[in-house]
Amino acid sequence: MDQETAGRAQVILVADGDSPRLARTQEILTRAGYVVLTANSAEEAEALADTAAEFDLVICAVVLDGGNSGVHLAEHIERSKRTVSTLLVSHYRRELLHYIPGFDQQRYFLSNPFSAEELLKRVRKLLGGNR
Repeated sequence: MDQETAGRAQVILVADGDSPRLARTQEILTRAGYVVLTANSAEEAEALADTAAEFDLVICAVVLDGGNSGVHLAEHIERSKRTVSTLLVSHYRRELLHYIPGFDQQRYFLSNPFSAEELLKRVRKLLGGNR
Protein backbone atom coordinates (compact mmCIF):
# COMPACT_ATOMS: atom_id res chain seq x y z
CA MET A 1 0.00 0.00 0.00
CA ASP A 2 1.45 3.37 -0.96
CA GLN A 3 1.34 6.65 0.96
CA GLU A 4 -1.72 7.80 -0.99
CA THR A 5 -3.88 4.85 0.13
CA ALA A 6 -2.47 4.59 3.67
CA GLY A 7 -5.10 5.46 6.23
CA ARG A 8 -8.12 4.93 3.98
CA ALA A 9 -10.00 1.87 2.80
CA GLN A 10 -9.08 0.78 -0.70
CA VAL A 11 -11.86 1.29 -3.24
CA ILE A 12 -12.60 -1.17 -6.03
CA LEU A 13 -14.90 -0.49 -8.97
CA VAL A 14 -16.62 -3.70 -10.12
CA ALA A 15 -18.52 -3.76 -13.43
CA ASP A 16 -20.46 -6.81 -14.51
CA GLY A 17 -23.79 -7.27 -16.26
CA ASP A 18 -24.23 -10.66 -14.58
CA SER A 19 -26.07 -9.58 -11.41
CA PRO A 20 -25.40 -12.77 -9.37
CA ARG A 21 -21.66 -12.63 -10.16
CA LEU A 22 -21.59 -8.89 -9.41
CA ALA A 23 -23.27 -9.46 -6.03
CA ARG A 24 -20.92 -12.36 -5.19
CA THR A 25 -17.83 -10.35 -6.12
CA GLN A 26 -19.06 -7.40 -4.07
CA GLU A 27 -19.72 -9.64 -1.06
CA ILE A 28 -16.25 -11.25 -1.22
CA LEU A 29 -14.51 -7.90 -1.47
CA THR A 30 -16.63 -6.18 1.18
CA ARG A 31 -16.01 -9.01 3.66
CA ALA A 32 -12.29 -8.57 3.02
CA GLY A 33 -12.55 -4.90 4.02
CA TYR A 34 -12.63 -3.16 0.64
CA VAL A 35 -15.06 -0.42 -0.33
CA VAL A 36 -16.85 -1.57 -3.49
CA LEU A 37 -18.52 0.55 -6.16
CA THR A 38 -20.70 -1.52 -8.50
CA ALA A 39 -21.99 -1.02 -12.02
CA ASN A 40 -24.34 -3.26 -14.01
CA SER A 41 -23.41 -1.80 -17.39
CA ALA A 42 -20.52 -0.24 -19.28
CA GLU A 43 -22.32 3.11 -19.30
CA GLU A 44 -22.82 3.03 -15.53
CA ALA A 45 -19.19 1.98 -14.99
CA GLU A 46 -17.89 4.83 -17.15
CA ALA A 47 -20.06 7.31 -15.24
CA LEU A 48 -18.71 6.00 -11.92
CA ALA A 49 -15.15 6.12 -13.24
CA ASP A 50 -15.67 9.73 -14.32
CA THR A 51 -17.24 10.90 -11.05
CA ALA A 52 -15.77 8.76 -8.26
CA ALA A 53 -13.23 10.73 -6.26
CA GLU A 54 -10.84 7.82 -5.94
CA PHE A 55 -10.63 4.14 -6.65
CA ASP A 56 -7.67 1.80 -6.55
CA LEU A 57 -8.63 -1.08 -8.84
CA VAL A 58 -11.18 -1.97 -11.51
CA ILE A 59 -12.60 -5.47 -11.88
CA CYS A 60 -14.84 -5.94 -14.90
CA ALA A 61 -16.31 -8.55 -17.16
CA VAL A 62 -14.62 -8.84 -20.54
CA VAL A 63 -18.03 -8.69 -22.22
CA LEU A 64 -20.42 -6.05 -20.95
CA ASP A 65 -23.87 -4.95 -22.16
CA GLY A 66 -24.60 -3.97 -25.75
CA GLY A 67 -21.38 -5.42 -27.12
CA ASN A 68 -19.23 -3.14 -24.97
CA SER A 69 -16.12 -4.66 -23.48
CA GLY A 70 -14.19 -4.41 -20.28
CA VAL A 71 -11.23 -3.55 -22.48
CA HIS A 72 -13.10 -0.44 -23.66
CA LEU A 73 -13.77 0.49 -20.03
CA ALA A 74 -10.09 0.01 -19.15
CA GLU A 75 -9.08 2.23 -22.07
CA HIS A 76 -11.65 4.87 -21.03
CA ILE A 77 -10.20 4.95 -17.52
CA GLU A 78 -6.65 5.08 -18.87
CA ARG A 79 -7.57 8.07 -21.08
CA SER A 80 -8.77 9.88 -17.96
CA LYS A 81 -5.19 9.68 -16.67
CA ARG A 82 -6.04 7.42 -13.76
CA THR A 83 -3.28 5.00 -12.93
CA VAL A 84 -5.23 1.97 -11.75
CA SER A 85 -5.00 -1.63 -12.84
CA THR A 86 -7.92 -3.42 -14.45
CA LEU A 87 -8.62 -7.09 -13.77
CA LEU A 88 -10.73 -8.59 -16.55
CA VAL A 89 -13.01 -11.53 -15.76
CA SER A 90 -14.59 -14.00 -18.18
CA HIS A 91 -15.88 -17.54 -18.34
CA TYR A 92 -14.10 -17.81 -21.71
CA ARG A 93 -10.49 -18.93 -21.69
CA ARG A 94 -7.97 -16.15 -22.29
CA GLU A 95 -6.84 -17.60 -25.64
CA LEU A 96 -10.41 -17.38 -26.97
CA LEU A 97 -10.70 -13.64 -26.26
CA HIS A 98 -8.07 -12.36 -28.70
CA TYR A 99 -10.84 -11.26 -31.11
CA ILE A 100 -11.79 -8.40 -28.78
CA PRO A 101 -9.91 -5.26 -29.87
CA GLY A 102 -7.29 -4.31 -27.30
CA PHE A 103 -7.64 -7.49 -25.23
CA ASP A 104 -4.08 -8.61 -25.99
CA GLN A 105 -2.74 -5.42 -24.38
CA GLN A 106 -4.49 -6.19 -21.07
CA ARG A 107 -2.21 -7.91 -18.58
CA TYR A 108 -4.56 -9.01 -15.82
CA PHE A 109 -7.17 -11.73 -16.35
CA LEU A 110 -9.13 -14.04 -14.07
CA SER A 111 -11.10 -16.97 -15.40
CA ASN A 112 -14.65 -17.39 -14.10
CA PRO A 113 -15.81 -19.26 -12.10
CA PHE A 114 -13.27 -18.24 -9.47
CA SER A 115 -13.06 -18.89 -5.75
CA ALA A 116 -13.04 -16.16 -3.13
CA GLU A 117 -9.43 -17.10 -2.39
CA GLU A 118 -8.41 -16.74 -6.04
CA LEU A 119 -10.08 -13.35 -6.35
CA LEU A 120 -8.60 -11.98 -3.13
CA LYS A 121 -5.13 -13.27 -3.96
CA ARG A 122 -5.24 -11.49 -7.32
CA VAL A 123 -6.67 -8.30 -5.81
CA ARG A 124 -3.99 -8.19 -3.10
CA LYS A 125 -1.28 -8.70 -5.68
CA LEU A 126 -2.61 -5.91 -7.92
CA LEU A 127 -3.00 -3.52 -5.00
CA GLY A 128 0.43 -4.37 -3.67
CA GLY A 129 -0.81 -5.09 -0.17
CA ASN A 130 -1.15 -8.00 2.21
CA ARG A 131 -4.73 -7.49 3.42
